[in-house]
Amino acid sequence: MRDNPGGEVNEVLKIAGYFFAYHQPFGDFINRSGKHLELTTSNTRDPVYGGPVAILINESSGSGSEMFSAVLQETGRAVVVGRQSCGCLLGISEFKKVRGGGELAVSELGYMSPRGHRVEGVGVIPDDPVQVTMSDLLSKRDSTLLEAETALRSHFKASTGAH
Repeated sequence: MRDNPGGEVNEVLKIAGYFFAYHQPFGDFINRSGKHLELTTSNTRDPVYGGPVAILINESSGSGSEMFSAVLQETGRAVVVGRQSCGCLLGISEFKKVRGGGELAVSELGYMSPRGHRVEGVGVIPDDPVQVTMSDLLSKRDSTLLEAETALRSHFKASTGAH
């Protein structure tokens, strides 16, 4: 999810369904009058992938990628590695046409995670924060990816009892 600015909520729910064997609550969109729209994955079959998951995020991860990361983190389905996301998860129900051919996106929906956390203005906080250093950049070392691999190996060892 690094550098992923987000996307359509229905696609987020569809993709997330591949990681759960049941209908997974995915939080609520709340309109300006306080009405809640419950979100859930639609998967009712075995997950496509049931193994350990590490999600990489950074300050350019936004919107739908934040929703995906936050819920998989909250449910314990994934470990989140990297840098805090942008905190820009709001719902836009439509784009308004403006003079000159442009469009204006007006946020009309707030988002609350299944456990009642707001992502807007806060972002997703990684379980395993990783800062990029000048040394990493100069050596073309992806320290976030390396840390995610370490987290997955640790999870595998813990879940199988391997040493």
